[in-house]
Amino acid sequence: MKPKPTLVHVAKKAGVSTATASLILNNRPGPRFAATTRQRVRKAAEQLHYRGIARAANQRRLTGLTHNVAFMFCGLFRMSDQETPFYAEMVGGIQQEARRHGFELTLATGLSDATRKIDYISRMRDEGRVDGFMLASGVEPEVFDFLRENNLPVVFLGDHPLPACGFPKIHGDNEYGAYLATRHLLELGHRRIAFMGDRGGVEFYRLRLGGYCRAMLEGPVGARSEERRVGKESITR
Repeated sequence: MKPKPTLVHVAKKAGVSTATASLILNNRPGPRFAATTRQRVRKAAEQLHYRGIARAANQRRLTGLTHNVAFMFCGLFRMSDQETPFYAEMVGGIQQEARRHGFELTLATGLSDATRKIDYISRMRDEGRVDGFMLASGVEPEVFDFLRENNLPVVFLGDHPLPACGFPKIHGDNEYGAYLATRHLLELGHRRIAFMGDRGGVEFYRLRLGGYCRAMLEGPVGARSEERRVGKESITR
């Protein structure tokens, strides 16, 4: 069965960005596009038999909310996966709270690049299948631009190296969390405490390392700190 065309397909056929195609097809306020560009985008949509966001939006106004929210994660995990316990627990909490308010959670994983994310977001909105999005893990600049320019309802979860462009963001205090964890070990009497990690260039890693170092500096005389950078496959019980 041939897959339904999405906004990404239209943009590629017309030779424009996904954001440009969306603005033109939905007559949204924004940059002024040349008449030839508008014609090219609309012709591409017609040739691909693309079902636009505007049509789906009209249908949703008549039928009301879908009561579905999409949770997007760039990796792959199962709810029982021991490699991603943080996200598994997060999804469980979100799902429980969503159901308290009459909503269900739609889970999308394996969205490893910007094209896959934008394609998924545009398809879900085009078909009127969700009311909003939650994005966890890595998010590329193109995805931020697409969400902002299309004014889509979204909440970012966890640590993102890019600014959330005015969108709501929920994340933990990495520095203070690492500080409390290290201090707890010191209070139990441990003195040789190692900090282990494998992503030195990531902001949350730097913050956690800072919290660990702060606690060790404040610790009793004789406390020794060590930093170990190892891959996940090297960490064993």
